[in-house]
Amino acid sequence: MQQLEDHLADRPWWYGEDWSIIDTYLWWAYTNAEIGGFSIAAFPRVQAHRQRHEALPQLQRALAREAAAVAKRDKENA
Repeated sequence: MQQLEDHLADRPWWYGEDWSIIDTYLWWAYTNAEIGGFSIAAFPRVQAHRQRHEALPQLQRALAREAAAVAKRDKENA
């Protein structure tokens, strides 16, 4: 995590000013690490990356579609 923190020192995204799919992979990785009990509280740049990433409309749309699909599946299996 420290390597990611250091890498983000002078850039908002992995490749600088431009978002790329690697940013989504990183978001997925540290989000799952948090679910597993790893805190990113000591990594403010990683936290900022997370906030920027979660503000992306395309991520919000994807997460909404996923939540709807899970809700539909759960309703059908109830």
